Amino acid sequence: MFEILNQLLALAEGSLSNPATAVPVYVLAGLASSLFPCVYPLIPVTAGFLQNRQQAGQARWLHPLVYWSGTVLSYTILGLVAAIGGGAFNIILQNGYVILGMGLLFLFLTFVMLDWVPLSWSGGDRLMHRAAAYGGLFFTLLMGVVAGLVASACVAPALVTMLVFIARETAAGGALTPGMVAYGGLLSFAFGAGIGVPFFLAGILGARLPRSGRWMSVIKYSFAIVIFAFALYEFHKGFTVLGFEDFDAYLILGGIALCLIAVALGLRPPAPEDGRAKTRFFFAVLALAFSIGLVVRGLNPPTLPIAEASFEPLGNLNFHRNRDAAYAEARATHRPIFIDFYADWCTNCKDFQNLAQSHAALNSALGQAVLLKIYDTDPVFEEFATHENYRELQIGLPFFLVLDPAGEFQWKGTNYRDTAGMIGAIEAATPASP
Repeated sequence: MFEILNQLLALAEGSLSNPATAVPVYVLAGLASSLFPCVYPLIPVTAGFLQNRQQAGQARWLHPLVYWSGTVLSYTILGLVAAIGGGAFNIILQNGYVILGMGLLFLFLTFVMLDWVPLSWSGGDRLMHRAAAYGGLFFTLLMGVVAGLVASACVAPALVTMLVFIARETAAGGALTPGMVAYGGLLSFAFGAGIGVPFFLAGILGARLPRSGRWMSVIKYSFAIVIFAFALYEFHKGFTVLGFEDFDAYLILGGIALCLIAVALGLRPPAPEDGRAKTRFFFAVLALAFSIGLVVRGLNPPTLPIAEASFEPLGNLNFHRNRDAAYAEARATHRPIFIDFYADWCTNCKDFQNLAQSHAALNSALGQAVLLKIYDTDPVFEEFATHENYRELQIGLPFFLVLDPAGEFQWKGTNYRDTAGMIGAIEAATPASP
């Protein structure tokens, strides 16, 4: 079950690198967030505000559009900050303990979404009403900005999830570039645009909206399920980066899931006469006991001896662990050399291993090369890191090299998703058949 979940969520995370997929997803996520029970009732109230601000001779859509622009602006700024932070701290964001922290954050946001931990920004309401007391487009814009920040407390689980993925997407590209920052701003712009759509339309049309009801709870709980799934995904990735075997990581994830079930069932001792509550309490305690047992067992796996090997297998691929042996094979077989610089703390390095097995074209191209894996703890790593052509290694990982059979440089890259670049470099470095 967890393996299928991890594959699905890894696919969802990878799809965010494609603007054609990511932008519509962010717009729909923002639109769905505007239907949360704590946001939806504000739509008709805001529509009344906007209609009352209209002055003689002004288009009916002007103030709603400016208000919407303010909301979009507030979220775009948050996205730009997330993108800059992700690019600047790309190494930190790949640390296993940081990834576990993200998992805890998602788990907390699940509790928030279930209303177990209320969030609010009461000061924002006062600022918005003060802005509403003044006329003019500037204060309408200010109302939109403040409304976006006020709503952010209500939609915090969805918003923070979006911002974390923006930061991670930026970090996945390696060194920070203006294009990555702009892409992060675009995604958060799409999220803010989605949230503002109902406010904009209600401000123009003044249409009556459907009544609040259980249908909004369905949306809210659906978000809670998705965010909890991402929490499990982050926990699994974090434990994998820290060197835990899949079985131990799944034990810990199962323990976390059981703990959530225990909390949902209720851990407060029931009244003696309430038989149904006593049954729930019994199963809650039982789930909690199993939860603790699974987590303790997962965190303390049996120690197994590690045998040294000259090769490190990865599915159908075999990576040399000795540089000289890899170079000798390349010269003897007239095949190019593909070098994967790797570290246990590097999330994207782990993701590349999965990609190397799941991407058919990349897997085939790697099979035509002599493969070499160099860990950040290997002595030879420093030789490459101090070379003037490979200074990227001083910034962080992942990092990839393609050399010709004679060991001469052909290609380098830091983006583990650049499968086309890797395949093209391997093909270009392969000598033509006589």
